[in-house]
Amino acid sequence: MIKRKKVLHVLKSDSFSGAENVVITICRKLNTEYDFAYASVKGAIEKWLHKNQIRYYPMSRFAAAELKEIVREYRPDIIHAHDFSASVLSVCCGGKTRIISHLHNNPPWIMRWNIKSVLYLLIRSKLSRILLVSEAIQNEAVFLGKRDRKIVLMGNPVDDAYIRRMAESYAADNYDILFLGRLTRQKNPQRFIRIIREIRRQGTDVKAVMAGAGDLAGECRQLIKESGLENNITLAGFCENPYPYIKHSRMLLITSDWEGYGLVAVEALILNVPVIAYRAGGLTAVLSRYPEALCDSEQEICDKAIKLLKDRKYYDEFKNHIINNRNKLKNIDTYMEHMSSIYRELTQ
Repeated sequence: MIKRKKVLHVLKSDSFSGAENVVITICRKLNTEYDFAYASVKGAIEKWLHKNQIRYYPMSRFAAAELKEIVREYRPDIIHAHDFSASVLSVCCGGKTRIISHLHNNPPWIMRWNIKSVLYLLIRSKLSRILLVSEAIQNEAVFLGKRDRKIVLMGNPVDDAYIRRMAESYAADNYDILFLGRLTRQKNPQRFIRIIREIRRQGTDVKAVMAGAGDLAGECRQLIKESGLENNITLAGFCENPYPYIKHSRMLLITSDWEGYGLVAVEALILNVPVIAYRAGGLTAVLSRYPEALCDSEQEICDKAIKLLKDRKYYDEFKNHIINNRNKLKNIDTYMEHMSSIYRELTQ
């Protein structure tokens, strides 16, 4: 029996979100070929890893001493580090182990020189591969070479069958407009509330829901109250399975200031739900076949949302456009074949 090569996924976060979902999907789909383990700060993610039977190395804090001990015990063939902090720490702790740096996001600081961008530039030569979820990251990051052979554009794995199955797992209430994501600065949930306020001000009654948790939850709750929108916006909090919310909403609004990829947009398209998004990062590429979905201002988002709510012909045309273009989305099997080939190249 051939011994499986070991891959250690390293993440700084302790919760479940987009990057964590990608890691769990990789582990779930490739677990017959590779032995996977997951290292992060101890937190809510532990439940998800236990559910998917993924070996977990919790850390009390994201520090070199703890990661070095994990590497010493697990002895990985590859360290697959996710995002910037994990990539830097993995280079410091990995010794001679091959390291993959997987960048899922494009925060504003990557566009200029600062201590973080200089630090990443210094570790770049120690990385075996740099995986990017979108070309936007490569175009915006000052520390990434445009012709670096280590760079691989990966996109994100999207399991169509799983998403459709999970969307049927319970009956969610019907909503006109959905916000789905963390309540953080990146996602700009306040913009979503302002848009709903403007839609109502223009005379259109609307039933909206915000599914997600984060450090701006209190601020969002206060803004909803000050805007008199308690009967228009429901704060649903964190949702373990958000797909029924997508399926039972007339449209998804994405109000992020930056997005590495924009996975939630793809998930909505799979469920035939129209998307209206602030033009940001990887969303421009993800929605390139749906130019009507991309907006440059809050007012434009508001106008398109009202049109989708009021103009049935326009709404049906948008949905038909989604259905006709859906088969062009990247297949999960193609993604996993690509990821497996990268692991093989680094372990030969």
